[in-house]
Amino acid sequence: MVISLAIPALAKQRHALLIGNEAYAPEVGRLKNPANDVRLIAASRQQVGFAEKNLTVVTNADRAAVLEAVEEYADRLANAGKDAVGFFYYSGHGAANQRDKSNYLIPVGVKRLDSRVWYKAIALNRVISRLSNLASNAAHFVVFDACRNILKSPTRGTKGFVPVSERRGMLIAFSTDPGETATDEGEGSGPYAAALAKELVRRGQHHLDVFQNVKEAVYQKTKTQVPWTRDGMLQR
Repeated sequence: MVISLAIPALAKQRHALLIGNEAYAPEVGRLKNPANDVRLIAASRQQVGFAEKNLTVVTNADRAAVLEAVEEYADRLANAGKDAVGFFYYSGHGAANQRDKSNYLIPVGVKRLDSRVWYKAIALNRVISRLSNLASNAAHFVVFDACRNILKSPTRGTKGFVPVSERRGMLIAFSTDPGETATDEGEGSGPYAAALAKELVRRGQHHLDVFQNVKEAVYQKTKTQVPWTRDGMLQR
């Protein structure tokens, strides 16, 4: 399957959920740009014809708010029919649990990073599975702009992410390589969001070209950060 991420004609079948978390407790590590990131990505989606009613932006969400937003988004995609395309973007803190080799979104409301944080976090696999199960006919883009270097993790090796398996009908993108961290620096947005927003409005691109161009732009900007993707779209 070849998917262009900038086709206004398909606006009715396109849905997006954009979550930006930055107001973390000092013990976790406050962030500067996630709210800017989601606003920038939202503007890029609207520029190519996403209907406002199909575009949900959530900022500074606790665990319940994130899970509720994901459920509503998955339901909308399921009801959109077989040609639906979903775009999920998360900007905020995330980390890998080396014990279960899983990646987690860290919601606002977590007070500190200790051994209990995993019970309060949200497994990325849970998000992926809900989208796959509830909206199996849709094409899914899942973008994880997290693993920030400012995360105050007491455990070495948790800031980066662990590679994920390919999922049919889904492209999963991370803002940095496995085991590495992403920067929150930038005026108006982080470097990954800036590069992604620019590519999302370029019409007629194959979806793999979009993320390859993002990868090159982020590396050129940071000289250290190399985005990563796992593409299962061609198996749909």
